[in-house]
Amino acid sequence: MSNVIGRHPDNDSHEGETRPRAVHARGLTLRLSNSYAKQAETIRYLSLDKQKDSVLLAARVLLMILFLLFGWQKLTGFSDAVAYMASTGASLPTLSALIAVAMECVVGVLLVVGFYTRPLALLLALYTIGTAFIGHRYWTMTGIEEYGA
Repeated sequence: MSNVIGRHPDNDSHEGETRPRAVHARGLTLRLSNSYAKQAETIRYLSLDKQKDSVLLAARVLLMILFLLFGWQKLTGFSDAVAYMASTGASLPTLSALIAVAMECVVGVLLVVGFYTRPLALLLALYTIGTAFIGHRYWTMTGIEEYGA
């Protein structure tokens, strides 16, 4: 399924020859000039395919740190979190605070260990959008209020 750049039996160049290289993909053969072939090899070299697992792990850990910090703050100051939920007009502020702690702490840890990452990431994304509309209405703030929030 991936594009393969390389020599083809009818494209063997000998020293001193500068014939175009062939690119074979899904039954098609394209002739590229040597400069385009070198650019394609450079792009393939710079891709993150080899580091994909490390990058995904780092992303999971960074997200976990972000959500755990705020979840821990809500857990240790639970009464303040409930008061904040009540001030935003959230229905059932205690339940809202419990949901926030569960989403930020529990889901954050589950994401970093790799447990059902895609469904939990989608759930966390929906939670984040919901919290933007319920508790973080930055688009309604004006003046100095924007910077103090």
